[in-house]
Amino acid sequence: MKIKFIKAGLDFADRLGRRSYNSDPPPVRAVVRGIRYGEDAEQELDVIVPLSDGPHKVLVHIHGGGWLMGHKDSYTRICRSIAQDGVLVFNLNYRLVPRHTYPAQLQDIAQAIIWVADNAHRYGGDPRQIYLMGDSAGAQLALWYATALASPELQQAAGIGKVIEPEQIRGLLLFYGVYEVSKLASAFGGQGGMLAEAFLGKDPEMFATRNRTASPIYHLHPGLPPIFICCGMRDTLYPQSVDLTQALAGIGVQHESLLLDSNEYPEAIHGFFNFHRRKASVYAMQKAREFLARVG
Repeated sequence: MKIKFIKAGLDFADRLGRRSYNSDPPPVRAVVRGIRYGEDAEQELDVIVPLSDGPHKVLVHIHGGGWLMGHKDSYTRICRSIAQDGVLVFNLNYRLVPRHTYPAQLQDIAQAIIWVADNAHRYGGDPRQIYLMGDSAGAQLALWYATALASPELQQAAGIGKVIEPEQIRGLLLFYGVYEVSKLASAFGGQGGMLAEAFLGKDPEMFATRNRTASPIYHLHPGLPPIFICCGMRDTLYPQSVDLTQALAGIGVQHESLLLDSNEYPEAIHGFFNFHRRKASVYAMQKAREFLARVG
């Protein structure tokens, strides 16, 4: 009951914020909304088509919200900003807890990316150049999928039957992500622990097994594509971005870390990227677009 109360409150706050999140959006050729990639009502996506002619790089955007809440509509402006550079963007919803239990979220990302790879050409996209972008829980899902492409064991553990070829993923853009799920409790206290348990389950043995599977920090490998990591030092998940940066350096994966100083960017707390007028958000968007233009 408590997790449902938290979800209701967070959903309400998110709905109130969507107008400010999406104000003054940059122009694009088209926004095609509500396309189903699965049978469930939550398995849908929007397509943001850039003004320029293709073939376009393709970006799949995965929203955050602790696997419990969040919605693609809160990220329309962010996706339109990415599309300014001639990038075709697919902005996803996926099934949320507690109605849909683990590993539904991992399965949905895999299913959506297959749909994107099969249909990108309809909108001028190049399925050989796919980038994944996510914030918070969305960053976890994006990085996990990239690691799972090289691991039939991970795919089997999540019940995923079909994936794209690893070389189709050309880069990742990760914002204040969860890379070790069990550490949410230390980052956000009791509420973080409840989010982790809502995602992976309360039974201690089951939680430990699923945490090891779902936490991408345990599955990094040298074959990963270039990765952009962004987080503010005031974010309670900041240590996870530092850990990821160090781990990637240790295995030689190309990466760029934008770790925003708390004195220069005090507004760079968790979720800051949605507030596009803030100094930290403007700078992070600039660096993310530069990364996307440069790699692949």
